[in-house]
Amino acid sequence: MTPEPPAPSTLLSPSELPGGLPDLSGVGPEDLEELLRAGMAAQRAAWERIAADPAPADFASVVEPLETAAADFARVTGIFFTFVSAMGTEEVLELHRRWAGPLAEHEAAAARDPRLARRLAAVAEEALDPVRRHVLRRWREDFEDRGAFLEETARDEVARIEQELAQLSARFGAGLLAGAEQAGLLLEDERQLAGLPEDRVRQAAEAAQLAGHPGSYLLVQDLFAVPSVLSSLQDRDTRRRLWRDSVNRGRGEARDEGAADTPELLTTAARIAELRARRAELFGARTHAELQLRRSVAGTPQRALGMLEELAPRARAAFQRELAVMAEVAGVEPGQIQPWDVPVLLERVARERYAVDAQALRPYFSFERTLVDGVFAAASRLYGVQFTARPQLPGYHPEVRFWEVRDEQDRLLGLFGLDPWARPTKQGGAWMHEIVPRDARVGQTPVVMNTLNFTRPGQGEEKLLSADNVRTMFHEFGHALHSLLSTVVWPTAAGTNVPRDFVEYPSQVNEMWMFHPEVLPHYARHHETGEPLPTEAARALQEAARWGEGFRTVEYLGAALLDMAWHTRGTDAEPLETPQQVREFEREMLARYGLADLPVAPRYATGMFKHIFEGGYSAGYYSYIFSEMMDAETVDWFRARGGLRRENGQVFRDRLLARGSEQDPAQSFRDLLGRDPQIGPLLRRRGLVDDDAERDGAAGEGAEGTGADE
Repeated sequence: MTPEPPAPSTLLSPSELPGGLPDLSGVGPEDLEELLRAGMAAQRAAWERIAADPAPADFASVVEPLETAAADFARVTGIFFTFVSAMGTEEVLELHRRWAGPLAEHEAAAARDPRLARRLAAVAEEALDPVRRHVLRRWREDFEDRGAFLEETARDEVARIEQELAQLSARFGAGLLAGAEQAGLLLEDERQLAGLPEDRVRQAAEAAQLAGHPGSYLLVQDLFAVPSVLSSLQDRDTRRRLWRDSVNRGRGEARDEGAADTPELLTTAARIAELRARRAELFGARTHAELQLRRSVAGTPQRALGMLEELAPRARAAFQRELAVMAEVAGVEPGQIQPWDVPVLLERVARERYAVDAQALRPYFSFERTLVDGVFAAASRLYGVQFTARPQLPGYHPEVRFWEVRDEQDRLLGLFGLDPWARPTKQGGAWMHEIVPRDARVGQTPVVMNTLNFTRPGQGEEKLLSADNVRTMFHEFGHALHSLLSTVVWPTAAGTNVPRDFVEYPSQVNEMWMFHPEVLPHYARHHETGEPLPTEAARALQEAARWGEGFRTVEYLGAALLDMAWHTRGTDAEPLETPQQVREFEREMLARYGLADLPVAPRYATGMFKHIFEGGYSAGYYSYIFSEMMDAETVDWFRARGGLRRENGQVFRDRLLARGSEQDPAQSFRDLLGRDPQIGPLLRRRGLVDDDAERDGAAGEGAEGTGADE
């Protein structure tokens, strides 16, 4: 390995701005390319120094410099992928496509240097404290997972596979963005938008104007199979057209007749799955899922899939009960309800039977008050943290805002950034990521971003939120807290650097404060009068929260089971070479679990499943509900101890949030609860038990009891 001298890049050096925030305000594609080139060269130079060091291999001479080089390069990728996901101009996306292969090769380069692998293997564990020993083992596992200990021919084949996978994933992501744009529904008559809130109507008009259709209305697609506006649209034909165009994204010629023509991504996805299966085989695993879950909390695909299979018939039964209620309210037979009817009927039942009118409640949830008096205030009460706005700090977009986060001793914990509004260059959904990672060894606190896709308010208007928007804010900030409250010294083990089926757990726990009686009255106030949300409305919201869980669970399980179906295919499986074959594969999978004949599509179908074909969730989409199992138990733990109390927050932080992966995260859960998670609280929360006897039985079940170890 002969590294080139790193090119100069101001973004490589620690920033002089507060919190180490890099100034990204004027960064363009050329700057990003220079950053990637210089960052890769700098890390390779660091690896060369470690490999060529004549000193005996120990933690200080091998692992510590590996950690430093990893933290420096995490800063590079944090900046680069901020632009790819939130400022994805065609130039930036083209840059991503060109660099996908080189980045994939670079990520594995250290592990494939036999000198580095030998030095890492030679580090003695005996004299290390438990944390250093765990960090060393994680590095060895990472090298093993990247092929350090494979035969040379297998290692070369893995490298070729990973190059192709990186290119295919970038192609899938670009096609997904293009498909979302092409599947937007253009309408000429405002009456077709009846039921939509005023801000969404205005957004549709602005989108049409930008697309060159003044006087029309464009309903753009979001990330999910069921567009978020579907629950409000009263015109049935508009709902049908929008839903049809959404679920047919990425299907090419295999789409339903009359659906929008979008890029064909089904065969790209099939090729990705095929390559992953071959890569797993080279590592001695039967499937990609087996390889991926070796380092997870679940441990095996059998345990993860067993949980999903346990839930499927329960979810189906719960949804059928909901269908009966919706049919009664609508005055039709359950069989007459179509997938595009379900979201609006769920809202109608909530309004008529639970007295919850989602649109009427929006004035009580203003964005600023929810953020400051809800999300921030709950964190302050629980963890003692304080937030100070820093409006002068530059963001990569003018709408990005920052806050300093400090503890009770006025020590800086990090910067929190927020990018709230949807725009054409931003990927759909909501997420948290770090622009700058924590490195406690040099005093570097993290710069943590929450990126959302809320509809931008009109000039001078208050941004009003739906209950789902509020939940999203609490959820994503839970991820931010996981990073900000970390006390881990080693960068690769800090914050959210935990297994995929653990990372969603703390953020799901943070959702519980949304309705807490000591939080809700402070932020749920009418934006004009200041009057608090009426007590009966707050109670109705909570009572209605479980309504629709059958639908949401079926929708989620469809996607999670599809992910597992793709990634439990071995190399001996029949190749899927056409869009029609892939679509038939999807249908067979849904039928296997009794989900094919229900008026609900998986939350993500193959042609639009960014999480698993471009994101990091391959064989891991089950993790949301696996994490929720731990979340449901932890919510009960908080309630049993008085809820929003400073002492509870400190225990939760010390035993779990602060620990990252400096020990096995499953052990962190045991440190908090005293045992492994049980599934009973999750079943009760989601309404997947329907009698007291079953509730009593479910309460005693452990996660191991949710499915056979096949």
